[in-house]
Amino acid sequence: MNDRADDQVHETASLIQVLRKIESGSNKIALVVDDDRRLVGTVTDGDIRRGIIRGIAMDGPVRAVMNETPLTASPHDDRRQVERVMRRKAIRHMPVVDDHGRVIDIIVLGKHHMVSNFDNPVVIMAGGFGTRLEPLTRFKPKPMLTVGGKPILQTIVESLVAQGFWRFYLSVHYKSRVVEDYFGNGSIWNATIHYLREPEPAGTAGALALLAGEVDLPVLMINGDVLCRLDGRRFLNFHNNGDFSMTVGVHDYKFEVPFGQVTVEKGRLTALSEKPEHTVTINAGVYLFEPDLLNSVPKGRVVHVTDLIERQLSQNRGVGAFRLDGYWRDVGDHAEFERANREYAEVFGEP
Repeated sequence: MNDRADDQVHETASLIQVLRKIESGSNKIALVVDDDRRLVGTVTDGDIRRGIIRGIAMDGPVRAVMNETPLTASPHDDRRQVERVMRRKAIRHMPVVDDHGRVIDIIVLGKHHMVSNFDNPVVIMAGGFGTRLEPLTRFKPKPMLTVGGKPILQTIVESLVAQGFWRFYLSVHYKSRVVEDYFGNGSIWNATIHYLREPEPAGTAGALALLAGEVDLPVLMINGDVLCRLDGRRFLNFHNNGDFSMTVGVHDYKFEVPFGQVTVEKGRLTALSEKPEHTVTINAGVYLFEPDLLNSVPKGRVVHVTDLIERQLSQNRGVGAFRLDGYWRDVGDHAEFERANREYAEVFGEP
């Protein structure tokens, strides 16, 4: 635990005052309190940075950027359990408050638990109709279906936030309000979330046109119905170290032929293999795009990722293939949905 006084600022403080407090303190967080030292919010340098991006001035009020609903601990909570929750939810600081809401301490994860921040934009495609999963998708888009006790989209966001990504763009169309009402501006997940709203379905890559000219770093894109163990740092390093205009995440997919496979030569059966298993390398629905590639995506037209891949290949521009070796599941139909629910706890832990 740490000295709590060094981290506190009054709720009337300005952003510049809060930033000075953060920079002078050892815990790199400000605990916003009222006159009675009751906790009303928390602010990190990341919150201030995201506030500046939104146009908040440095002399603006701290309430404009602070997290008004931070998770807190009680002095009676088990420390190890609190730290497990912090790691799972990608939280570095946990204020400890008494029964009256007054700050009495703060728990900070050690440096070996910290993650680096990546400023790369993350686009998650969440606008499809999910017709193969009807009637489950009658009132919500497929990425909002519950797997392991939470929406698929939430697991994707939390996994990437835990790795240091914070700039999210959710591409929405079908039942978009369900997504927007649930995630809001992303502050609950220590992220900034914007929405790419498609008036009409624009394909698996059409939403990228809405970011053309707005980004200057490689853009990570993932399908909103893919559950996988993606190592974002390794993916970025692979892409940045190669001469690639885009990189496609690929995965070895194994499947069993439900029949006996035979080999026939000149009308004679020469071999029989009962229900053989085959492995093929597939497009895993995870991508990295160079910023200039987004400028080539036409606005207002249906564009698929396969169109972009084929165009890069035809122009002899490098397309990387990054192998996803861990867990991968495309929750595209009822069988895969049920399978993902069975596997979730073992792969991702209890929600």
